[in-house]
Amino acid sequence: MSNRLRWGVATLALGGILLAPGIASAAGLVQQAIVHMRDADRGIDRARVHLNEVDHEADYALGQEAEADRKLDEAGVKDARLDAARDELREAEVSTDQARARLINAERLIDEAIKQAESEAGT
Repeated sequence: MSNRLRWGVATLALGGILLAPGIASAAGLVQQAIVHMRDADRGIDRARVHLNEVDHEADYALGQEAEADRKLDEAGVKDARLDAARDELREAEVSTDQARARLINAERLIDEAIKQAESEAGT
């Protein structure tokens, strides 16, 4: 075997020895990242449940505000603060819908990242 060939084989062997732990370490980091992404996904699911509760309570508040406004009208009393409160409640509902849409988009992006990481990790 020539000297160049021996050096080539030795270099390849040494490269494999040095690369293998790095590859294993990178794969472990990818697996850890996948765990964190799945935790984030579960957090988003919980946030969506809470947003649904907020939406329900805002609807309830709107109904109660409308009833209060109707009673005041019957009594001949007008309070502009109730109109302002109704506007704020409607804005809160819009914000809740926007937050829900953003959470859905974030969840989609995380799911895509998980699939990509699993594909790269070979799992």
